[in-house]
Amino acid sequence: MSEKAVQHDALAYSEKRHYWPFEVAGEDKKTEQDRLEIAFLQAAATGGGNAYVDGVGNFGAGNSLRSVKLIRRHSKKWEVRMFAGEDQVLSTSLESFKGASEVTLRWLKQGESDSSPDPTAN
Repeated sequence: MSEKAVQHDALAYSEKRHYWPFEVAGEDKKTEQDRLEIAFLQAAATGGGNAYVDGVGNFGAGNSLRSVKLIRRHSKKWEVRMFAGEDQVLSTSLESFKGASEVTLRWLKQGESDSSPDPTAN
């Protein structure tokens, strides 16, 4: 297989989204990180939006008004991107998945009650 074909296959795999709900490992095989990730997917999908994990372990959630992406940058560092419609309104890095998921879930939930695109608004 050519290098270009390998790069294309890797890109296609990384962009493949697995939307929640989907089958996960049994409780006895889950790590604490698995539990945090599943809790994020469950909470993000509850508000009527889509929640997913892609082929390389990045997460996303939202609807047409607000959406978020959590991108794994290192073993414990996450880049958080927040969008209002198609417009990115915030990009920052956080040290843990737990912190990144709490911030993004709060922002998505705020979008259910008002239409302010400002992620720093109270």
